[in-house]
Amino acid sequence: DLYSFCTLLGGEGRMSQDELLEIFEEYSNYGSSDCRNVIDGTRFARMVRQLLLVDANTRVTMQDGDIAFRRVAGKRKYLDYDEFVDALGVLAVVAFPDLEPDHALDVLIDSLIYVYLSSKHRRTIQSTNMKPPPPPPPPPPPPPPPPPPP
Repeated sequence: DLYSFCTLLGGEGRMSQDELLEIFEEYSNYGSSDCRNVIDGTRFARMVRQLLLVDANTRVTMQDGDIAFRRVAGKRKYLDYDEFVDALGVLAVVAFPDLEPDHALDVLIDSLIYVYLSSKHRRTIQSTNMKPPPPPPPPPPPPPPPPPPP
């Protein structure tokens, strides 16, 4: 399971802040043509559904995702990156109640990144495998028949 995997990694420092930022940017810009630096509740819920609900050991529900978003956002509709991390901290306490909050956040983030990179790898493989091979070139035309004898 992901908890064991992340614990094996040490669960100490996060795998990569760059990868977490990549997750934030992908989900904050999902379905949008403009580049955003904030994530709304719908996109946050999508991230929770796609990256956190795949592991039954995290104990996270969609309702937990909504509560975490609301707790950090208050009446606002968006979270910036730092608030996004704060919302993950709220989810981490739910996901791993037996761990200290900071350690739980590290494990949750490692889990997010692990699932994200795994799904990104699958999408890359699928997109390259989905293209049919190009058709073979047509055979060359037969040579013209010899001219009739005179």
